[in-house]
Amino acid sequence: MRFFLGLVFLVYMAAPLHAAEPVTTVPYRVDYNGWLTVEVTVNGIGPYDFIIDTGATQSIAFQNLADQQNFMLTGGPPQTVLGMAAQGAFPPYLVGEITLGESGIGGLITVILPDWSVEQKPAGILGLDFLRKYICVFDAETGELRLYDHADPPKEDTKNWKYAALKADNFGLETNYLYTLEAKVNSRRVTFLLDLGASGTVINRSAVGSIMRTGYRVSIRPSGAEARNRITDALQKSEAATAMIVNRFQVGRNYWYRQRLLIHDAPIFRELGVHTKPFGLFGADLLRDRSFMLDFDGGELRIGKKPGR
Repeated sequence: MRFFLGLVFLVYMAAPLHAAEPVTTVPYRVDYNGWLTVEVTVNGIGPYDFIIDTGATQSIAFQNLADQQNFMLTGGPPQTVLGMAAQGAFPPYLVGEITLGESGIGGLITVILPDWSVEQKPAGILGLDFLRKYICVFDAETGELRLYDHADPPKEDTKNWKYAALKADNFGLETNYLYTLEAKVNSRRVTFLLDLGASGTVINRSAVGSIMRTGYRVSIRPSGAEARNRITDALQKSEAATAMIVNRFQVGRNYWYRQRLLIHDAPIFRELGVHTKPFGLFGADLLRDRSFMLDFDGGELRIGKKPGR
């Protein structure tokens, strides 16, 4: 992780509505135990599976991709990668050009992480260095990710989706901006980092204490009670975690009921300086089954209904 009015109005009303055209459209899927996954090319070769991660300030490669391409060390200082369960420092490499559909980032310098396992080998992580260049619309009905130019947003497609504010924050660190949103968990306000690289939604123990004082009924499931109660990060570090089931989880005008949250004081919370206040990671589990839009420049997340509703 290393960041005239009257005249204009009349003309507008008389003009036909303009449907924005995406810069590119690609399929996406839910894979690798719950992550949103797309296929990219790297230096013109591919396709390779990359995981969407809004909690990563830059895109990252895994070792299996490095084994297939001749990435060169830059000789620069090690870069720190923060995860939910661990962190590590890695030397930077010149990876080159990563392309999704017709869009890409060239001259990418990043780190190479060890592969997750023999069975699960995504080739990399697509981070904010790419995602914030566009307005990203994930269409659960069609299984498509559409990228739009900021100057031509998809207003018609998403006008009935429910809004939530995104706030850019670098947490006082010498790093690029990450993005947070405010949630109400059983009526208590908790700040969450938008982190689609987390397959589940995580809260720290400070948040748990605040939520427990609301008087709402909650269900606590201890470590080991379920195989699902585990924290796994991009470094493939895994730990048992306690699960909390809350009555209501609200972001903007979006609601989730009987929502499962994982309790974990992740190293990233201390690094960001938020470990002593209610804080969490807003994970992919909250969005993977519905359409949504990310507009980082505009500071908004819009969420649609589940398919068929």
